[in-house]
Amino acid sequence: MEPVLIAQEEWSSFFVELKEKSDRAAVILVAAYIDSLLQAKLKTVFCKGNSEVRRKLFDSGSAFATLSGKVDATYCLGWLEPNVFHDIGIIRKVRNEFAHRIHGLTLEEEKIKTLLRELRIPRDLFFDWDSIKWGALPDKTGIVLFSDEPDADVDDISDLPAGFMFRMAASWVLGILAKNLELGFHGVDGSPLQFRLINEVEE
Repeated sequence: MEPVLIAQEEWSSFFVELKEKSDRAAVILVAAYIDSLLQAKLKTVFCKGNSEVRRKLFDSGSAFATLSGKVDATYCLGWLEPNVFHDIGIIRKVRNEFAHRIHGLTLEEEKIKTLLRELRIPRDLFFDWDSIKWGALPDKTGIVLFSDEPDADVDDISDLPAGFMFRMAASWVLGILAKNLELGFHGVDGSPLQFRLINEVEE
């Protein structure tokens, strides 16, 4: 099975765009990128026959037409860890909330924040990730993230914005998804790049 190769520039530009988009656009962008990665991986399996028959697998109304169909198939093929499967399901639910309400919805809405609290991958990395707060240093030269009691010299304490938390959580989900799918990364010159999650210990 041929590996799916992703250009470093494409991967990096996705996260730049994610940072700059509105809440609605960020949610749709994440779901669309997950969809495209799953489709690329599935195409490595369904590579026989002819191009017309292969194309029909992903056409409207077909087995892999929806993100849900692609997620279920890749999970049943053993490509996705249970927590990745679960968290993509949460991202789909958030995406659907935005798709079904045209105006006035942001990631700060309590229904959306409740969904985001159900994400498992961020909790695997940071057990208290949904209770993280931030505050400013007294001289306003930086911020402090904490989940327990802050130092006495931290000012303007507040919860992390849900938009920031979503983007951070989605980045972690995508990183582990890339590992699950065994994606290959290459530089501008086509040379392969090493892929390692930040929480992995180098051997």
